Amino acid sequence: MNWEVKAMLSGTSLFSPVLFRKNLVRFAPLWAIFLILMLLAGPVSVLYNQAYGLSSYFSEYRFALVLYSFFYAPLCAGLLFRYLHHTRSAYMLHAFPLNRSTQFVTNIVSGLCFAFVPFLLQFVLNLLASVHMSGQIYLWRVLALEVLSFTFFFGLAVFCMHLSGNSIISVLSYFVLNFVFWAVPSLFRALLELVSFGFDLWRNERILTALAPVVQMASITLDEATGIALSDWTVFFIYGLLGCGLLGVSWLLYRARHLEQAGEAMVFRWARYAFVAVFTVFCTLGLGLLLTELFAAPVGSWRETLPPLLAFFLLASFLGWFGAQMMLGRTVRVFKKKQILGWLGIAAAAVALICGLRFDVLGTQRYVPEQAELESATLILNTNNYTGSSNLQAELDVTDPAVLSTVTEVHRDAYEVFLAEGMQYGYDMTVHYHLRSGRTVTRKIPIDSAPAAKLNALLNKPEYATQYYKAILPKAFEQKNYFELYRIIRDDKTDQLLRVCSDRDALQTAILQDAAEGKLPIPIFYMDDDFNWQLTAFVSRENYSNSANLWLPVTAKHTLKQFAIEP
Repeated sequence: MNWEVKAMLSGTSLFSPVLFRKNLVRFAPLWAIFLILMLLAGPVSVLYNQAYGLSSYFSEYRFALVLYSFFYAPLCAGLLFRYLHHTRSAYMLHAFPLNRSTQFVTNIVSGLCFAFVPFLLQFVLNLLASVHMSGQIYLWRVLALEVLSFTFFFGLAVFCMHLSGNSIISVLSYFVLNFVFWAVPSLFRALLELVSFGFDLWRNERILTALAPVVQMASITLDEATGIALSDWTVFFIYGLLGCGLLGVSWLLYRARHLEQAGEAMVFRWARYAFVAVFTVFCTLGLGLLLTELFAAPVGSWRETLPPLLAFFLLASFLGWFGAQMMLGRTVRVFKKKQILGWLGIAAAAVALICGLRFDVLGTQRYVPEQAELESATLILNTNNYTGSSNLQAELDVTDPAVLSTVTEVHRDAYEVFLAEGMQYGYDMTVHYHLRSGRTVTRKIPIDSAPAAKLNALLNKPEYATQYYKAILPKAFEQKNYFELYRIIRDDKTDQLLRVCSDRDALQTAILQDAAEGKLPIPIFYMDDDFNWQLTAFVSRENYSNSANLWLPVTAKHTLKQFAIEP
């Protein structure tokens, strides 16, 4: 006879229905307000856009949905995990018969339900409101974008809540991480433009934008055929997976943190070092550039501009370094020997960087290729004659020795002006020098009126004008089907609308024909009184967004004929 007693095996669940119901009831005002907001932004907006179709609703709402998730996610994460930032609450909740994994998973499911349930209700009511409308695929796209964007922002917010023991620092970290990897390179580029000559870093703005999640998601491209470009869908899916990964990392941080660290700015040593470094660099560059812009003119000789520039950057580094120390230590008594020596090191690095760039220690700024070294050059011209299409660029391949000589002459003149007067505002031209040795040297050259006149005279030839317009027109006229021609009245603020045109292919052919015949020059450096016509391209007669402008001279007869105008 077997007298052994079989013990009941205890099961550990990763989900607590009691805690889940408590979260739903406790934070009901939050998700109820968000639900009302989603209903106003969903079915009400669909009915309002009934005359324009669901594509118009999607076009208008695609930016707002990202912003809703961006601000709503930290609210959900902050309310669900704020107990980690208060010692009494942390000890009390962890005294319950719930392990950390159960509390974490239940809170995550609660936070996702706070958003996903309103999203689903909005989607169902959108379908009902649009039952007599075509294009319901746009509603599915809205739901997918809402889910993916909220997953990322919620994962990032939860990560920040577990990284810090202070609610204010967690919120600050959330917003900083959304922009810091985009802001720091942008600020460093602004510093380079302020104190150095010729550097052209991070020309691809899309790479910089990808480093700011909220900016990247809000700048998705609307495509008439597919709704969203495939590359943008890829970005959203990557961010969604990254949000899931951040939730997994947050769970590991939750298991590793100690309850007595509640209230500390950063609960991990490596996070403290990262916080101090990021905050100091961001404050030094951002505040230093802001003070320089407000109180010191960047134009002038280095003897006039360098002392205030160094003073402002030293002040900014001081505030950044000791401000970070105060937030970490939760005290103003941070002016100790170790901290002072640390700031002196930061200050010395800032001075060395600025002076090294300003005095061209490496000799890269003053270098201009000689004529014998050059094989060819590529000129990148910003299309400032297209308002609303500032990201378009035209590349001109130059092999003519006369043009190459003029380009290097303009380069030298611009450098001499920079040494004498400092940073120059106005038009910039990027030049890729292709040397006979196989090396490529890239410089960004500011152009004033005198060198522009020289270069403009050489570039305004049919072959270069054709290159220019062939590069510009396909992008500038993309998805444009309605064109208006204005007569520029220089003595009046209002231009006169003369004609309209809707034949995009014929208009583009006429522009290229005028350029090939030498009757349509490149108005990239300056425009004289001969440019009397303004051509504006729109998506349609009803849609005036993302317009592109082109100025025409009186000699562009083929283009003007498309509008039934005889020059």
